Amino acid sequence: MEAVRSMGVAEIKRELTERGLATNDIFEKGEFVSRLAQAREDNIPRNAPNPPPQPEAREGSPPTAAAAEDRSAAIQEEVRAMRVSDIKLELAQQGVGTQGLFEKSEYVALLVKARLAAPVSRGSGGGTSQNPDFKDVQTQKMTNKKEEAEKTQPKKQGGGNPFAGMGG
Repeated sequence: MEAVRSMGVAEIKRELTERGLATNDIFEKGEFVSRLAQAREDNIPRNAPNPPPQPEAREGSPPTAAAAEDRSAAIQEEVRAMRVSDIKLELAQQGVGTQGLFEKSEYVALLVKARLAAPVSRGSGGGTSQNPDFKDVQTQKMTNKKEEAEKTQPKKQGGGNPFAGMGG
């Protein structure tokens, strides 16, 4: 394990790839180290053939572990390409708090987790789920009663000194 710790992340990543292991779901060096140490312990050879592709899950059937992993990897790749401000915005829209987060990797991990927890929409929603109760809603500006009363009542004429003409 110490030998792996002394390696650089790029070197660890290259060896994991040579062993046919995924690296796109790892953010921290410690995770890379533990995955490679486990691969070495399990004697997974370098240049190992990739596992055969799993059949895609059919609609209505429970997702396989491979399909869930593929979905996770796809979401993670998409979120990593986003700007931090866009990630923060989406987290806020989903009602997820971001207090205490500092690094982009923390925001990415949180949004990936939030998206995975959200139900999968099969429509053309663009990846975000929408509340069906708010479909085809028309919005209009509301006025307050004071503004409404001012519009209906004639404006008072006047001007000048209100005390003019008063005897004293």
